[in-house]
Amino acid sequence: MKEKYVPPEPPKEIKRCPIDNTFKIIGKKFTVHIIRDISMKGKTRFNEFLESVEGINSNTLATRLKEMEGSGLIKRKIFHEIPIRIEYTLTNKGEDRYHFITFQFINLNL
Repeated sequence: MKEKYVPPEPPKEIKRCPIDNTFKIIGKKFTVHIIRDISMKGKTRFNEFLESVEGINSNTLATRLKEMEGSGLIKRKIFHEIPIRIEYTLTNKGEDRYHFITFQFINLNL
C-alpha cells in the first residue's frame, strides 16, 4: 500500500510573517472599508458602517467587527446608557494598518 503524501510544515518564520498575517485580516471583503470609515469618515457605530459600506449585510458586518477586534485592529467601547451605545475605534495596530494601506494606494497611483 502506498503511503499518503504529507507536505512538510512551512518554516515558523513564514507562519509568523507580519505581511501575510496583515493580509489575512485586511484582505477580507469589507475590512478595508470599515477601516476607511473609522479613519477618514469618523464613523464609529454599527449602523453607520451598515449605511456607509455598500453591499454589506448586518451578519457580515458583525463578523468583520469581531474579527477585527480579535486581531487587535479595533477596540469596542460599550456605553451603559439607555439604549446601550457601542462605538468602535482603531487601536494603534489598526492605525498602523491604515497608514500601510494608504501608503500602498498612493504608491500604486503615482
